[in-house]
Amino acid sequence: MHLTNQLLSPAIEIVGGAVAALLVAVAIAKTRRQATRNTLPMMGALGAFVLAAQMLNFTAFAGSSGHLIGGVLLAAMLGPWAGFLTLSVVIAIQALLLGDGGTLAIGCNILNMAAAGCLVAYPLIFKPLMSGRSGGWRLVLASVVAAMVA
Repeated sequence: MHLTNQLLSPAIEIVGGAVAALLVAVAIAKTRRQATRNTLPMMGALGAFVLAAQMLNFTAFAGSSGHLIGGVLLAAMLGPWAGFLTLSVVIAIQALLLGDGGTLAIGCNILNMAAAGCLVAYPLIFKPLMSGRSGGWRLVLASVVAAMVA
């Protein structure tokens, strides 16, 4: 669920924007260092998929709506920093072009969705639950738990 400008005070939006800008700068540097030849095309393709998936909204409560986020998926496919950067771009596109969330709240939405999924839930929940093994039930459990935490 996107935060709107009306839900946050201007001071919170400024702090959230500053923290998100710092994290985006770190993500750009780390992604540049770790990128392979296929990283950028994968970021674009997966970003487009997540953007389309996030367009499917469902009614949550009190007139608000929710949607899939995709942070854990992006982190699992691209790595946490490239996933964070990809989801940050998706969130900015949604705010600036599609009117989801507020333009002043972009930073807080990046923290709320991209940082929570890619930089918190993925390394602290998904990776330990996978613990080097890949398999059907383990992958499903790790994905569901990490996505719910995010």
